[in-house]
Order: sequence, then C-alpha cells, then structure tokens
Amino acid sequence: MAAIAVLTAQVSASKFRPPQGAVPWHKEVKSSSWVNPDWNVDYFVPNFGVDEDIVATQEHTKKAEGDLKHVMHASFKKPKGPP
Repeated sequence: MAAIAVLTAQVSASKFRPPQGAVPWHKEVKSSSWVNPDWNVDYFVPNFGVDEDIVATQEHTKKAEGDLKHVMHASFKKPKGPP
C-alpha cells in the first residue's frame, strides 16, 4: 500500500502546450487536401513486375487445374441455397 502511495505522489500531469500555429491541429482547414493536394503527386513509381508469390500461386493453380481436369472459377455472385 505504501508503494502505491509513493508512486501516485510522483505522478504529475504534463504542462506543455505548443504555441498557437506550431502544430497542424491549430491551423484552420480551408479545403480538403485530398481534393487539392499540397504535396507532389507527379512522382515516379517503379514497377518491379509481378510479385513472386503471385506468380507461384498462378503456377500452382494451373497445375492443380490440369491434375484435376477442372478449371476453377471465382465469382462474387450469391450462391444458390442448398437443394
């Protein structure tokens, strides 16, 4: 119990407050930065090709389809209920 009293006595709230305008949340927003970005949007993005995991997955899918003699089809349609 004495340890808790000592620990709570040493805890104090931070009194730091940044000056007005020093942090972004003090600035008034005039428009959305997503509509009119204030950062460079015409930068080069390198293309390193298809990820090796995707290539491996496609190869394995093709092999499985060949082994099973069935082509798998993906669909986002709602499946029919049970018969």
